[in-house]
Amino acid sequence: MTETYDHDEAYKRTQSQIYGLQDTILNSTKSSILKKNKGENRGRASAAGATATTVDSKPVLEYAYSKFGEPKTIVGSFKYHAFKEARRETESMPFPFDLYELAAPRPFLPGYGSDMINQLVEVKISYEDLRSSVQVKDSPRTMNNEIWGADIHTDDSDPILVLRHCGLSLDDANGTCRTPANLHNPDNILGTVPPAGTPFDIEVQLLLLPPLQKYTSLRRYGITSRQWGDGASAPHDGLSYGIYSIKILPRDKSTDNVKEKDQKVNIADWS
Repeated sequence: MTETYDHDEAYKRTQSQIYGLQDTILNSTKSSILKKNKGENRGRASAAGATATTVDSKPVLEYAYSKFGEPKTIVGSFKYHAFKEARRETESMPFPFDLYELAAPRPFLPGYGSDMINQLVEVKISYEDLRSSVQVKDSPRTMNNEIWGADIHTDDSDPILVLRHCGLSLDDANGTCRTPANLHNPDNILGTVPPAGTPFDIEVQLLLLPPLQKYTSLRRYGITSRQWGDGASAPHDGLSYGIYSIKILPRDKSTDNVKEKDQKVNIADWS
C-alpha cells in the first residue's frame, strides 16, 4: 500500500529538527558573524559599516548594455525561502527532506547559463525573511555569510545579503545607491521603506551579468562580502548578478486610496 504525504504539513513537522541541526552545524559561524556585527547594526543604517572604499561597476554594466541593450525579459519569478532553492511558487518541497541541506541550503538562484546574460530574475522577499537575516536567526545563508563581491556578485550570493550590502534597511534609514546594477538609475526604488517596526515586503529584480575574474571583498552597512578569484582559487564557474530594481510593498493598505494631500492633518482644524 502506498502512503500519501502532505508535503507542507510534513515540512512544518520537521522545523524543530531543522533548527536544532542548524544550531549544531552553524553555531561557530553564527557566533563569528555576531561578533563582527556587534554594535554595527545599531543606529542608522547609513552610518553602519561606513567605508571610504569605492567600487566602480560601470564598465561591466556598459559592456552588457552595449552588447545586449536594455534588459527587458524576466526569465524567472520566485518567492524567497531561507531553506530552499528557487522554485516556482506552485512547486512543493521534495520529500523526504534532507535536514543537512536545509541547515546548509544550496544557493537560492538557479544556475543560469551564459544565454541568460542581461536577463532579469524577480524575487519576492517577505519582511520576516529580511528581519531574520538582520537578526542572524533562522537564516542559514546569512549565518554562512554567502555573499561574494560588491555591487556585482556571484550568482550563488544570497539575495537578501546583497540587498543589505547595497543599503536596504528594515527602517527608513537606507542607502542612496541600492540598485547598483541599473546603469541609468542606481537607486531605482518604487515606494518608500516605512519607519522601523512597520512590516513591508519586497519585489526585487536581479540583472544577470557575465562572470568576473575577481569579486572584491568589501564591508558595507554591517555586511562584509567575501572575495573570490584572488589567483589562489579557481574562477567562479557561474554568472554574476546585481540589484536592478526594488519595489517596496507596505502591508498597511489603509491609505492606499487617500490622496497624499489628504493624509496630512492640520490640528488647527480640530478647534
